[in-house]
Amino acid sequence: PGSDMGAYDGGWLDNERSGFGVLYYANGDRYEGHWLKDKKEGPGRYYYRSTNKVYEGEWVDDVPKCGQYSEAPAGSFPEGNEGGDGEVSAFQLPSLRLVRPDSVVSEAIAAVRQQRAKKLNDPGVRVFDEQELDILKQAFASTDSEGSGYVVCAQLHPLLSSCGLEISPETVGELLLAIEATEDSQINFAEFVDLAAILADM
Repeated sequence: PGSDMGAYDGGWLDNERSGFGVLYYANGDRYEGHWLKDKKEGPGRYYYRSTNKVYEGEWVDDVPKCGQYSEAPAGSFPEGNEGGDGEVSAFQLPSLRLVRPDSVVSEAIAAVRQQRAKKLNDPGVRVFDEQELDILKQAFASTDSEGSGYVVCAQLHPLLSSCGLEISPETVGELLLAIEATEDSQINFAEFVDLAAILADM
């Protein structure tokens, strides 16, 4: 996406963009998100100024892998939401009817993040195999009885236990405290897998 790169504001490592950063394109587009070895990698948002749209999701090797495409919120662009000619380009999103869209995207993001952890051999993060991910998915779906795509953190410990992950309530509580989450904080499936991967390797 984008063309004619402009300015970059963010982290660097070994003369390469790394960590969180914002890349401003000359055409008014903007990427806000994570970088690895000078490429978009991890969660990020790409704003399309000419169409007033935003893609938010997971990036792998500079390519958007899975996420959601929607109208950009008001005030997303410094000069307003107009396109380069002063008007938003005519562009209509197709009408899609996907069952459980948030859950579908969250499950895809969880898979991408697990693949990245395996590829990078990330220390301190458990990489689940396909069967283990299915168990996590089924347990999450059973707990999320209303199909909202979210559970609250108070359900995290019993959820992990139902998946066969024996982690003490104290350890779970310490991690939630570290990420400033409360028992009422909501997490989606991708976040649940991230937390399970960290806790299983502690």
